[in-house]
Amino acid sequence: TQHDEYDRQHGICRDRLLAEQVLHPYTAEQWRQEVLNSGCDYIFLNEIDEIFIQSYAELFSDGLAAARGGETLVYQVENGGFTPVAMEVPR
Repeated sequence: TQHDEYDRQHGICRDRLLAEQVLHPYTAEQWRQEVLNSGCDYIFLNEIDEIFIQSYAELFSDGLAAARGGETLVYQVENGGFTPVAMEVPR
């Protein structure tokens, strides 16, 4: 699809990796390694729940504050953690 092509071009991982992690929780370090090894430059957080926040917030430079506050759904993947990317979030 058009979205898949855009994602490939921009290194965005959307659903498969995140969905697998929510259904089959990993430790924060295991999930971080999975994301880093995926080659993705960005993570798209379609949905986050309390379990995800409790499990993985430490990996995000803002503790997922921007996602929880409705400011972004996209985080840039960096070795030191995941950094929020400014965007217009549909409401």
